[in-house]
Order: sequence, then structure tokens, then C-alpha cells
Amino acid sequence: MRRLALLLVLPLALTACDSGGEEEITSVRITNVTVDQIPENKPDGSDWDNAVGSGGPDVYVRVRLDGVDVATTRDREFGDLDQDELPQTLNIGGTISLNQLDRSLSFQVVDKDGGAASADDIMGTTAAVAVQSLVDGNVRVRSFQDTAAGVDLRVTFDYN
Repeated sequence: MRRLALLLVLPLALTACDSGGEEEITSVRITNVTVDQIPENKPDGSDWDNAVGSGGPDVYVRVRLDGVDVATTRDREFGDLDQDELPQTLNIGGTISLNQLDRSLSFQVVDKDGGAASADDIMGTTAAVAVQSLVDGNVRVRSFQDTAAGVDLRVTFDYN
């Protein structure tokens, strides 16, 4: 009987002592966003900036959790970005921290038209992925795409 008790207690003691050696991840940081592909024209065939100037689109990215904007690079967009200038890495102003791991992450690639952000043209919205899946897979770089619109981003992550 004493051996049986010891056999039952020993696994519990080992489990309680094993912390796995890793700290729990509580946030995901976006450290880099690279634009690999954007559509050359609007869906109607017109130029992105034909109403406000000439040249390519003034690209910026909106970071979204569950479809709601949580960060933007609007004040640091590229002016007149053309296909032959890709890939380009956006200046995100440091890092963007995501503390809600139970949410879905997506991005919108947008052409800044001046004035209010609501007047800007959405070039594409990437498919959403669960933030927790990035953590679980220890993903460091991932591609986000809107294949129908011709948008492709490469995003770099770090964890806390």
C-alpha cells in the first residue's frame, strides 16, 4: 500500500516541479511590415491617385484585431509607390504590441488620398489569422495576403 501511495504522489510532485522552462507569452509585437505586392490600379482600372495627383498609390497599413483598426502607419506612408519599387518595408514607428491573444489579426493595405482616413481607398484586406496560432507556432515571419486584390505583406513578429 505504501508503494502504491508513493507511485501516485511521485508523478504529481514531478509535474508540480516542471515549469517547462519557458515564460508565458502575454503579448505579440509586430516589428516589421514589408509590402511585397500591391495592385497596380483600382478595381475599375483607374490610377490610385488620379483624383489627387499623379503616380503610384501612397501606401499605408492598418493593423486590425477582429476587424477593428488598432494601429496604423498612415502618418508614415510611402509616397507614390510603384510596382518596380517593391518590396518596401514600412516605417511602423518602433513596434506594434498586441496584448489580446484571443483575437484574429488581419491587415488592410490602403492608398492615402489626403484629408480624412475615411476617404482613403482600401487596396486590399488580408485574411485573418488567430493571434494565438502565431504564439503556438512561434511564428517569426508570416505572409498575409488578399489574393483577389493582389496584396501581399510580410510581417515580422516578436514575443513577450
